[in-house]
Amino acid sequence: MLPTVEDVLALPEVRAGSPRVVAGARGLGRPVRWLHVSEVTDIGKLLVGRELILMTGVALPEDPTDLGAYVHELDDAGASGLVVELGRRYDELPVSLVVAADRRGLPLVALRREVRFVSITEAVHAMIVDEQVQRLTFADRVHHEFVQLSTEGATASEVVTRAAALAGAPVVLESPHHRVLAAATDGHDGVLGDWEARSRRVWADGRIAVAGPEGWLVTAVGARGEVWGRLVVIAGDDPTPQQAMVAEWAATALAINRLVERDQLTVELQAQGTLLADLARRAPSPPAELRARLRAAGLPVERRRFLGLAIRPLGSGGPEGPGGAPEPAPSRLLAESVARAAEVCRLPALVGNLGPDVVAALVSITQRADHRAVTERLAGEIHDEVGRAALGEVVIGAASPTLDVTQLGITLVEADQVADAARALGERRALHERSHIRFRGLLHHLADDSRLQQFVEQELGALLAHDTERGTDLLGTLEAYLAAGRNTSAAAATYHLSRAAFHRRLRAIEAVIDGDLGSVEVCLSLHVALEARQVLRARHR
Repeated sequence: MLPTVEDVLALPEVRAGSPRVVAGARGLGRPVRWLHVSEVTDIGKLLVGRELILMTGVALPEDPTDLGAYVHELDDAGASGLVVELGRRYDELPVSLVVAADRRGLPLVALRREVRFVSITEAVHAMIVDEQVQRLTFADRVHHEFVQLSTEGATASEVVTRAAALAGAPVVLESPHHRVLAAATDGHDGVLGDWEARSRRVWADGRIAVAGPEGWLVTAVGARGEVWGRLVVIAGDDPTPQQAMVAEWAATALAINRLVERDQLTVELQAQGTLLADLARRAPSPPAELRARLRAAGLPVERRRFLGLAIRPLGSGGPEGPGGAPEPAPSRLLAESVARAAEVCRLPALVGNLGPDVVAALVSITQRADHRAVTERLAGEIHDEVGRAALGEVVIGAASPTLDVTQLGITLVEADQVADAARALGERRALHERSHIRFRGLLHHLADDSRLQQFVEQELGALLAHDTERGTDLLGTLEAYLAAGRNTSAAAATYHLSRAAFHRRLRAIEAVIDGDLGSVEVCLSLHVALEARQVLRARHR
C-alpha cells in the first residue's frame, strides 16, 4: 500500500524541517506515488497523479488569482499535496494559496526550517520502493500459496481459511442464493448473523468490487461462464489492495478446484458409464476379461456378490444456475449424487449413465453381507444426496444380487426395468424390487404391443360401451368383485349394497360379456385386462 501524505510528514528527514499543515488537512490520507521537486508553475500538465510536490516557492506568481489557479491545476492533475519550504520566498504562505488548497482539500504543508531536499527525496522514494518490494513479495507469497492449494486439491473450506489468514479479515464463500458454503471468521463475533438478509443488500457487478452498506469486498467465483458463488472479505470500509489480491487469488483457486473436481468426476463417470453400458448390452466377453475390466475400474470381484441399481428422475430438467442459465444435464448431476452416496456408504461401486434419464450403479459386496440391508441403506443415501442437490424426486429400482459376472448385464437391465415400471405405475417407495411390481411391471413392458391393447378392447369394450350408453358402473363393479377375491359379500360392502343387489349387477355383467364369472379362466382374463387398462392409461397420461 502506498504511503500517504501523513506517512511522509512523519519521516525524520521531513520532521527536521518542522512541517506544519496549513490547509487541506482532510486530504492527508492521499497516497503518494512519487516525490517531485519542482518550481515550475505550469507543472500540472506534466503530472500523472499521486505526486507530492516539494518546492521553495521562488517561482510562484504574485497575483492571488494565479496562485489559486495553480492549486486548482495541481488538484485536477491528481497531485497528493504541496510542500513549501519557507525562508527563500515566503515567511508565511500567501492567504490565497492557503484558501484555495483548503477548499480543494489539497494538503498544503509549510517547512519552517531549511532542509536538504535530496534527503527528503531519498527517504520518500526509499519508503515507496520498500512498499513496492513488500507488495511484490506479498503477491508472490499469495500466488505461491493459492497455486499450492489448487495443485493439492484443497477443499473450499481450506482455501477460505487460508484467504482469511492472508487478508487478516473474516472471509465467507456463499452460493448465488446467499447460502454460506464455507466461512473463516477467526473469532469475529456476528459475522454470519442474519447472513442471507445482509448479503442480499450487497449487489456487485463485475469480477471484484467493494459494495454494500458494510463495505464488503466481493469477488465472483466461477469459470467457463458459470458463476456459482461469491467470495466475501469483510474488511471494513476501506479494503486494502493486498486484501483485494487475496480475494482474487482465492476465487481463482476455488474455481480451479471446482473445475478439476467436476472434470475428474465427469471423466471417471464417463468411463464407468461406458463399462456399464457394455454390460447392459451384454456384449460377448470372456469372464476373465470381464473381471479384469471390473478390477481395473476399481470394483472388487473376488468372492463378491453384485447388486444392480437403476435410478430414474420422476420429473425432467435440473435446477437453473445463476441468471437462469441451465445447469449441466440432469443425468450428469444425478450420476454425481449417486456416486457421492456410494462414497458416503463406503461401498465400492461403478456409477454411470445408461441413457438420458437413467443412472445405473453396480455395487460389489461381500458374500456374507445382508444385500437387502446394504441396498436399502444406499437407496436412502441416494435420496438424501439427490435432495441436497435439489434434483427433485427419483425412483430407484433394484435387481436380485448375482455372483456371476456374466450375469451383470441382466442384473442392470432388470434394475432398469423395475425402475421404469415403478415410475410409470406411480409406485412410491424408497426402493423398488421386482416383487413390488410383479405382473403390472410385465404389463408395463408390454404396453407398446398392439396385441395387448387389442386384448383390453376385446375383454372390456362391451362393458365400457354399456356404461357409457346407460350411465351404469358395471366396470367398477367388476373391479370391486375381483379386488375382493370374488367374495360377493366383501365387494357388496364397498358399494354399500345388499348381497342380492350386488348379485344382480354381476348377472348384468355376465350378460354383457357373455361369460360366466364363476369361471376362474374368465375372471383371470378380465383381471388381466383391467390391470392392462390401468397401465395403458398411466402411460398416456
